[in-house]
Amino acid sequence: MTVSYTPQVWDVRADDAGSLSTLPRLGLDDYARLEAFMQGNWPDYDIIGTHGEQRAQPGQLWWGIGAVEVKEGPSLFQVQFRHAPPPSLPARDTGNIISFQWFASAPPLDARFDVRYYENGNFAFSEGSGDQGWPYSSASGPFSFWVNSDPEDWPDRRVGSDAMVNVYWFDNHVSLNAVFWPMRKGGAPQPGGSEYLVDIASDGTITGHIAFVPGPPPAGTHALGLSKGGVIVGHIRWTAGGTGGA
Repeated sequence: MTVSYTPQVWDVRADDAGSLSTLPRLGLDDYARLEAFMQGNWPDYDIIGTHGEQRAQPGQLWWGIGAVEVKEGPSLFQVQFRHAPPPSLPARDTGNIISFQWFASAPPLDARFDVRYYENGNFAFSEGSGDQGWPYSSASGPFSFWVNSDPEDWPDRRVGSDAMVNVYWFDNHVSLNAVFWPMRKGGAPQPGGSEYLVDIASDGTITGHIAFVPGPPPAGTHALGLSKGGVIVGHIRWTAGGTGGA
């Protein structure tokens, strides 16, 4: 996984489910066992955060995969959208959420979608249902699933989404259903209200910043400039060479 958290496992299979002989019953904290089973059969299966956790800046929300439901039954994947989790089971999010399903022959995606793990895929609106069904194809996989960002003008928007990639259904129509809920990036939020030059660590977190002084630098001043549309709108004074210490 490229995410820092471990999803829960919601194994909702009946006690007489035939698939229990293939994959024994899993507990809430058994994601490592589920991952080992999947990758032992389909090595490319994973949960990744390239356009979710790794994109979100400190203080921002993103769509994480808080749980994976293991379900035997209908011939479809049932992606779920939930509100923030514990202490109780998170309630379904009844917003109109856009989710995506990728498979190799899916049609091209509109470039205007904010989160694209692939350049092709199907999309759908949840229309307040709190989930989205994605039917199987004639092949058992691979499929991938993720969610779009909230609109840019939403307060405290969910920016980006983690993804369950290269998942297959198996046995007697057993699906792994990604359960998305909002997670918040730790660390100090990026300063707002002005323009900043920031230091970004390899994990995407902002570790420091220097404010741009509004306007161009004074005549005779060496500076780093912030240009917008060919106009210098901010500057940071620059001193060439060493620090001047002995």
